[in-house]
Parts: sequence; structure tokens; C-alpha cells
Amino acid sequence: MYDSLFIANFRAFEKIEIAPLHRVNLIAGGNNVGKTSVLEAIWFALQDNPFTAPETHTSRAQALFRRSAINYAPHTQSPPDDTDNFWKWLFFQKDTSRQISIGLSSSAAPLNDRLLTFRFEGAQLNAAAGKVHSVLGQHSSSSVKPPVSSPGCITLATFHSSPVIDAERVNTVSVINRDDELVTYLKLIDPRISKLKYLKLPGHQHPYVYADVGLGKGKELIPATQLGQGTARMLGLFASLMTERARVLLIDEFENGLQHDAIGPVWSALGKFARDNDVQIFATTHSYECIAAAHEAFSDNAEDFAVIKLRPDPAQGIAAFVLDHANIDVAIETEMEIR
Repeated sequence: MYDSLFIANFRAFEKIEIAPLHRVNLIAGGNNVGKTSVLEAIWFALQDNPFTAPETHTSRAQALFRRSAINYAPHTQSPPDDTDNFWKWLFFQKDTSRQISIGLSSSAAPLNDRLLTFRFEGAQLNAAAGKVHSVLGQHSSSSVKPPVSSPGCITLATFHSSPVIDAERVNTVSVINRDDELVTYLKLIDPRISKLKYLKLPGHQHPYVYADVGLGKGKELIPATQLGQGTARMLGLFASLMTERARVLLIDEFENGLQHDAIGPVWSALGKFARDNDVQIFATTHSYECIAAAHEAFSDNAEDFAVIKLRPDPAQGIAAFVLDHANIDVAIETEMEIR
């Protein structure tokens, strides 16, 4: 797992350090304080070079959480709007003369420290990968990639993925023979599920995932799209994590589309998956109920969970406070505002 995060000259952050990081980190704070920006920063830090293939990496970076990407035909249409409406806004106060630096530090093998720096040189964005030293804020960069490749990163935005894409992911899970494991995690959210099947019905154009939830004598399968929002959302996410073997998961607005009584079971399922598969999670929330549900879900594994509270600070612009299990207990008991 990564232990600390350093960000300089990126979006709302002139300079910020966040430590210690936990296995599951729930980022809270008011509007426009930089919650989603932290997720973006982590994604950038985990890329060897996010600008090497504009037709793939660039559009992905823009569409991570903000729907900023513009569809255009590579090599035939230039994307000037992308530069003015996305890339320049990554720089603190839109000052493109600055250099953005984003670093993740880890004391755990086989992960190595990650550092990505990028700047505008003329009209061209250039990036360099390097290594973060043991003290945050002291770093070096070069055009040489780090000795260990990126551990892989999965993102879950507020908008849901296509059920057809989810079906293909589940099919890949079947190929690597992890179907039962996938069902185990989903059962923590919906205990009725006993089996999943990837099916393309006669006369239908696309395949879908169907679930056995024990309906009636014939145990008719139902489309996964008709399961609860928590189950449907986590189905594709778990399948992606299992097939891509990502080590970092980024979730924007965790509670989006979830009923309040589903948030706790979803956290329980994600926590078990993270422990079983050595995944580190960063998620944002606006919801007190989401924080309380996560706190309860991790009560038996308190060392895994923390809330990162972002708030304006006169001295440094935005400050980060890491609240562990004991801190969150006090905040909940005293009805302190921690969203």
C-alpha cells in the first residue's frame, strides 16, 4: 500500500501532504475543496506517462470523473478545446509556468515510490516519471521510468458503466475461473445470489449477466440490471478488479445511486475484497451516512480505514487531516461535522 501522498501546483493545491494513508481512505470536505482532485492526482501519479498516446490516455484522463473528454477523430481533427477546457486547468491558478508534481510513497514491497511531474513547454505538455525520496516534498524526476511498473488503477465515476461491458468483464472472470469468488463478494450485498451467468438470449443483440436469486420453483434467472443499485454497481467493479489485477481503486461520490441501507453492505464487500486482494481504495463522499456506514463496516478491521478531511486553510490554501478509527468515534459521538 501507499503510505503518503504529495501534491504541488495541481488544481486547487499549491502544496499539500496527506499521511498516513490507509487501505481504505474516504475523502470528505465541502464543495470545491479538492476531493475529486485528489483522486485525479493519484491516477496521474500511477501513470508512467499519461501523454504518450493522445488517442487513448489523453481522452481517458479527461473522462475520469468530470466528463471533460471531447470525441474527435485522431489524426484528422485537432482538439484545441481539450487544452483550454481541461489540461490548462490542471495547473494551480491556471499558471502553466509552474511544474506539477504528484508523488506517492510506499514502504511496502513490491510497490515503489511513484512521482509524476508535468509542465507546459510551449504548447506541448511533457511528463517525466521519477522517484519520491523518503521525506515528502523532496523529489527528483527524469525521463527514465521507475524500475517497477505502475501497479494498475481502476476508477469508478458517478456515472455507471454499460451492462454489456459488465457482461464481458464477468465472462473474463469465468475464463480465469473466479466465478465463485465473485459471487462470494456480491453475496455480502445481496445474500440471495447463488450464481452468475453470462448469456446472450436468442434474437438479442448483446450479452448480459443473469443472476440466480432463487425465484420460484424453476429458479428463473434475472438480469443483473434488475438487482439493487449497490449490487449492479459493484458487479462490474469487482469483475474489473479481478481481471485487471489493479492494486488501487478510485471511487468518486461513493454513495451515488445507493440507497442508505445498501451503503454498509457495499463497504463490507469492498473491505473484504481489498484485504483479500491487497487493493488500496480512495473514495470521495458528501454524505455523513456514508462515513458512518463505512466506520461501522470496518469496526472489526479498524486499522484499515480512515477519513481524510479536506478544508480551507489560511496558511496553505487547503489542509488535510487524517482521522483514524478513534478520531471518527469521537466525531460521531459529539456530532462533529466531518463531511
